[in-house]
Amino acid sequence: MTKLAAASLFPIVIWRFDEGRRRYAPAPKGAFGALIWREHWHRVFVVGETRVSWLVALSSTGPGEIKVSKKDLAEGKLAHLWTLTEKDVDDAVWVHENAYRIGEAVGRMRDPEKLRRVAEIVGYEPRKP
Repeated sequence: MTKLAAASLFPIVIWRFDEGRRRYAPAPKGAFGALIWREHWHRVFVVGETRVSWLVALSSTGPGEIKVSKKDLAEGKLAHLWTLTEKDVDDAVWVHENAYRIGEAVGRMRDPEKLRRVAEIVGYEPRKP
């Protein structure tokens, strides 16, 4: 995750994950489309700061802000809820949409050399007999 620097020019655009914000793919009449996970992410604006927090407006028209810890955001502790760039959102979407399928594909592999390479990449240590 990239670092958000203190800025004298607000607003600063960041991204927020909102599970309650749902969008669905088009579907035939009478059916439900698939949930588009990426649409949970939406742009919000840092409109100010305190010594320890960013003040984030969740709506351009609504009143009030919420505080987001500068330290937690910088350390990536909030990466599942907040991110600083659209590229970070794209990366989170790619992982969400592919990690499970990649795991299933690895589980079906029967080539020991390929599995050893995967084990090395992910830092897996085989059990000793």
